[in-house]
Amino acid sequence: MGNIARIPITNVYMGGDYTGEILVGPQQQPMNVILDTGSSALALDGHKYKPDLRTGDKSTQLAQTDSYGDGSSWTGAVIKTRISIGDGSSAITLADANAAIAYNR
Repeated sequence: MGNIARIPITNVYMGGDYTGEILVGPQQQPMNVILDTGSSALALDGHKYKPDLRTGDKSTQLAQTDSYGDGSSWTGAVIKTRISIGDGSSAITLADANAAIAYNR
């Protein structure tokens, strides 16, 4: 069995969608993200997270786009970065996780 990360969740920020905090990038910046079990994408708001290639974020040749049933969508560049999920002794860190930086919504 794999590791289990416990993520404190809330549904306050997105009007009913569940959100949780993860830590992103070399400086482990806290980011509140929607926890969407039907999605395979980790998308970060490009206005809130600025990739830092000098300290550890890595660019890729990939881009990603996604659209939803409510008509919303996003497009952005995919980077490799450090992501930490969970808190305390249950935290899991992924050293080279893919994350899309959503610039167009």
